[in-house]
Amino acid sequence: MKKATILFFFVLFGIQLFSQNFDWVWQNPKPQGNTLRTVTEITPGYWLSLGAAGVIMGSTDNGDTWYVGIADSLGREFRGLYLVNALVGYICGEEGLLMKTTDGGQSAQYLNPGTVENLMDVAFVDADTGYVVGAVGTILKTTDGGATWNSITSSITNTINTVSVVSADMVVIGSASTSKALKSTDYGASWVDITPAGLTQSIWDIFFLNSSTGWLAAQNSGKVYRTTDGGTSWAESTTNSLVVPNFVKFKDANVGFVTNNNNGNVFKSTDGGATWTAYSASPEPQYAVGIGSSAIISVGRSGSIHKTIDEGLTYNQITEAITFTQIRSLKFIDNLTGIGTAGSTTTADSLGFLIKTTDGGQTWNDVGYNFKNIVYSLSTPTPLVWYVGRGRNAIFKTTDGGLTFNQQTQPLTGTSNFNDIGFADENNGYAFSAGGGIIKTHDGTNWVTANTPFGTTTVYSGQVFNAGKVIAVGGSAKAYMTLDSGATWIPLTTNIPGNYFVVRFLNDTIGVIAGYNSPSPVASKTTDGGLTWTALTLPVEFEGNSIWGVGFKDENKFWLSGINGALYYTLDGGTTWNTTDVVTANTLYSIAIVDNDLWISGSNGTILKGFSDPEVPVELISFDATVSANKVTLVWKTATEQNNKGFEVERKLNGENWTSIGFVHGKGTTSETSVYSFSDNLTRSSKAWYRLKQQDFNGSYEYSKIVEVNLSLPTKFDLAQNYPNPFNPTTSIKYSLAAKSMVELKIYNILGKEIVKLVNDVQDAGNYEVKFNAQNLSSGVYFYELNAGSFSAKKKMMLIK
Repeated sequence: MKKATILFFFVLFGIQLFSQNFDWVWQNPKPQGNTLRTVTEITPGYWLSLGAAGVIMGSTDNGDTWYVGIADSLGREFRGLYLVNALVGYICGEEGLLMKTTDGGQSAQYLNPGTVENLMDVAFVDADTGYVVGAVGTILKTTDGGATWNSITSSITNTINTVSVVSADMVVIGSASTSKALKSTDYGASWVDITPAGLTQSIWDIFFLNSSTGWLAAQNSGKVYRTTDGGTSWAESTTNSLVVPNFVKFKDANVGFVTNNNNGNVFKSTDGGATWTAYSASPEPQYAVGIGSSAIISVGRSGSIHKTIDEGLTYNQITEAITFTQIRSLKFIDNLTGIGTAGSTTTADSLGFLIKTTDGGQTWNDVGYNFKNIVYSLSTPTPLVWYVGRGRNAIFKTTDGGLTFNQQTQPLTGTSNFNDIGFADENNGYAFSAGGGIIKTHDGTNWVTANTPFGTTTVYSGQVFNAGKVIAVGGSAKAYMTLDSGATWIPLTTNIPGNYFVVRFLNDTIGVIAGYNSPSPVASKTTDGGLTWTALTLPVEFEGNSIWGVGFKDENKFWLSGINGALYYTLDGGTTWNTTDVVTANTLYSIAIVDNDLWISGSNGTILKGFSDPEVPVELISFDATVSANKVTLVWKTATEQNNKGFEVERKLNGENWTSIGFVHGKGTTSETSVYSFSDNLTRSSKAWYRLKQQDFNGSYEYSKIVEVNLSLPTKFDLAQNYPNPFNPTTSIKYSLAAKSMVELKIYNILGKEIVKLVNDVQDAGNYEVKFNAQNLSSGVYFYELNAGSFSAKKKMMLIK
């Protein structure tokens, strides 16, 4: 088995796993925007959620804040999670992804299921015996904790979406398309059809409370089915006839929850599923609900996380987002000022808007104008003059940086989208329509039709060089150039097939056209202003991903982005290509580059920020912060350094600006890994942000990603339950001091004999965490006691080997 120590560990101990060469930062949504598929409470207050792109999220404060990481280097989507107990858990996902943890999540192992089919759900009887189900009727069973897996046959040959292990001998599964629910009462040896009468569409989830009582969520007009006789008969109820229930879970025989694929409502029943009431939880569809000891948390599309502490009556949005809609175009005027397009395509007269940042993307705000349909395209020829192209055939202009907008009269009819709009200056511009039309203006006000060579073929993108020269690309391998303001068009020989989704130029001579020709992305480059084109050879690993975004750092370094989170870069003008570490599975439509800053936008409200230059002088591979009492310790690591003078450490507190708090000297030029640290003592409760300003000897500098800490000095003395518990062989003990005190933390066995004194010192007010290693102790019950001044508390813990 392959050991993967990254999984879970950061969740429990606060280590963030976005330490990649480009230091990707999610600017929207926050803390991240990949779809989440499952959520569960490990122990009271400790939560785990998994989803697309191999994302793993964890909370140690009952869901209020979350740590983020990528646990699968291939970026496969997690679909199922089953925790047997506080120590043992199993995870499944796309392309045969299967993992196991045996220490409460401090480490994990990849398991070999013997298949590369998508695995949709997992459930276990105990730590050793369990089932995994998935595509093409896959049913796998293990009786040795996942070391080996045996295939089980049933009458289902399509995807099995769900499995519920009711008891050691009773297993229930549900499938897509053919709508079969099967039950086995002989450990999977044989199966009986228990499909509810009249059910003809996909079964998304099955949940059994015991061997008699269970529920089934299906695609049949919002129906949920309930059985009280182990599936022999079913009673149906309707959540909402317009939705597709995708998840069902009950707290007890009466109280249960259902989510759906269509909207952000979570349905609740208090009568065992006979009736349902919709409660608005999220603007995004929710895919799972976790029922915890003191909270209920729902998760879903776009990384949305919502929490309720009144059993689903009201929900608090944990995820921060200016929008969850697609951001098709993103422009940055300088390193601080950027504008993005957004909106909805659900109705003809709905929502379209722009978002704007003035601090490099740390915060985004709605510009405040509703364009009544999704905005697809944006051109910013000056900081004050912008042109906007929206869905359903409309163009708008602002001359005051977005304070006011005027809809412009243009000659095209119909309801086609303006996919792209470009201006050479504030007066001379062109707009490109999905209906094949191209229009132009030479005074920034009056639009006229240009002759179009596309007919009714979609025009996806255009590059405007000046009032006369334009290159436009679209479907069916069509690419044209005009030199006379659209009067005549010259067909371009791009030497690539397929549909062309984007054309972008670095300057007047160097540009790229990119798109898709199933099953591969395609791209072609020009170095003479579009007269001749050379097809770029993209690696076979890029197959399946169409290209929608192009961004240039310089003539040798540029980027391509596309569907499924595709993100590629070249350092040699396109001769060879590299991929970044997996960040997202969302479609990435647009790339904006200013100096060494890189922003990428896409579906589900995605805005990511990183470095535009893969060859930064200092390769920072990690930057993390830990808190103990009122002391914040920053630790960072570099893989290589070139001309590195050092690191200026900057801090920002709530409501304050960034300030320099120290300097750490670098090592000049070195190819060896280097580790640095810096400590900061905070004297009051506060949320604090830290960043590094790496400085070269020549005066140039780069900023690192930002790390956040939340220092809340306790108002009372407290001793928390150890975690994990049970444990083997290590566990963590946390405690809080409201004032400076003489502190003793002792471990006793069940006979009252002191085993070890972990702490015997005077400590300042703050929150503390101590590790206890019981490697040399035998299994059994132990006690730990905290004495701090007049405060004393004792708790029990269990060691299981």
